[in-house]
Amino acid sequence: MRNVKISKLWEQFHSSYWSIPAFMAVGATALAFTMLNLDHTGKVNSDYQCFYTGRADGARSLLGSVAGLMISVAATPFSITIVALQLAASNFSPQLLRNFM
Repeated sequence: MRNVKISKLWEQFHSSYWSIPAFMAVGATALAFTMLNLDHTGKVNSDYQCFYTGRADGARSLLGSVAGLMISVAATPFSITIVALQLAASNFSPQLLRNFM
């Protein structure tokens, strides 16, 4: 009985649109706080300066460019997927959306 409840709960959670992005957001937040804590405590060596030798303004510009690029790259497949799901739902039935997901 317990395995059926866990299996049903897992299936309901796994079929949600927001389960994986929610885990990724929580993980990114935890990683950000961990890295900020390491930076403030001074446990990060200065040996890592070989990765980026610029100043803060250059780093801010680089991170802004990378973030904008990632958002536009993620938006394209997301919109294509939504259009494909909409067409599948209109041609067949909304119950078949689970198969396409």
